[in-house]
Amino acid sequence: MGILDQLKKEVDSKRTAVPDEADIGVRRETEYQQNLLPKMQKILATLQELLEYLGQLGTIEVKDYSTSMPQIGPLKQGGYKINTDGVGGFAELSNLRQINLIYRLSGHDTFSYTVEGKLAGEQELDNLHAKKVKMESRTFINDRGIPSMQFTIERNFTVFVKFDVDYDNSKIKLFFVNHENLANLRQSFTANEITDEFLDEFVRYLIRKDKVFLARMGKRAIF
Repeated sequence: MGILDQLKKEVDSKRTAVPDEADIGVRRETEYQQNLLPKMQKILATLQELLEYLGQLGTIEVKDYSTSMPQIGPLKQGGYKINTDGVGGFAELSNLRQINLIYRLSGHDTFSYTVEGKLAGEQELDNLHAKKVKMESRTFINDRGIPSMQFTIERNFTVFVKFDVDYDNSKIKLFFVNHENLANLRQSFTANEITDEFLDEFVRYLIRKDKVFLARMGKRAIF
């Protein structure tokens, strides 16, 4: 076999092993149009119907928001807003790539706690900033001579819930930020996983009826 024949064989083998980028793009777009987009549209319709009912029913009482920080105490959930363009408006239904739900958890007054250690205090400060928690902080040296930081937190938290199309992997990602325990949850689902049962469990978790939906999110969803 001559060198040119050998190179041709290698090129043909590579073409077979690595799909053409154009073919990949077509498959991804087909998957989006046929499977992901209808599910995103159904999620949006479900949330819009839910918000219509919640607007008439009033606020939701959240008795045990945090097990890790019980001093937060009871809160009220309300003030829902939805957008699909990331800035407060709505994208075309034929090009729905994200659904953002934002609401508030509100309580009375403030509460304080202390974190010991300079690094631990700075990490807690970064964490609270990332979660957009309204608070004040001060650094001091405690009675054992250890640098510490005191945090005074407003019982007023913004919750973010987002469905986002993972176009490259043909999945829909779901994010929860601050829905409970000031924790973040993230998980990806295929179009086939987003069923009527999925949406029913999601809504029940959202309005604090039960936590069955957390089993779908899984332990690795916490970050």
